[in-house]
Amino acid sequence: MFYTYFLLPFCVSIDSFGIGVTYGLNSTKISFWAKLILFAFSSIVTFLSMFIGNFLSVFLPDFIRNFIGCFILCFMGLVIIFGALKKNTEFCDLDNSNNIDSKEAFFLALALSFDSIGISIGSCRIGLNIFVFAFLVAFFQLLF
Repeated sequence: MFYTYFLLPFCVSIDSFGIGVTYGLNSTKISFWAKLILFAFSSIVTFLSMFIGNFLSVFLPDFIRNFIGCFILCFMGLVIIFGALKKNTEFCDLDNSNNIDSKEAFFLALALSFDSIGISIGSCRIGLNIFVFAFLVAFFQLLF
């Protein structure tokens, strides 16, 4: 169980590493407040996803929960494919200032937290603590 608490949040947050590398190569800076927004948003989305997953596990059969998780992952895949086709290297830097401010951080936080929704809904089935898992996902996203 110890490895699950670190490996799963690490895997959920690995997309933040890719964004961080892209921003680093483009000399795009992320302000302190933007990082704080990313951390808070990621924690809240992960926590709510796990809460919803716990709720769904009481009322819905496994195959419906699996379908919901599969739908979310497929939708994410389509978004990633279309994003790659656009070749947008200035992702979320809406004003092309090479600085991610607080407003742009909300869009970035939404994009980075979207993949944690499906994983968080599924991970509640293996008995992970909601608070610890949400904190670790946000911590790894902030770290990357």
